[in-house]
Amino acid sequence: MGRLLARGLTQRAVATRLGLSERTVAGHISRLRDRYGAQTLFHLGWHLNGERHG
Repeated sequence: MGRLLARGLTQRAVATRLGLSERTVAGHISRLRDRYGAQTLFHLGWHLNGERHG
């Protein structure tokens, strides 16, 4: 999920790609945003992308 978000996919696109409900993905995103202190989905993707390449 983190890789897909880092690539810029939307919550709906991630859910579709993984065969999960949007609500399930929203819960995961919420926990990731808390973990990284990200205010937006874009900010979270930036953090996740930096983690992969940093």
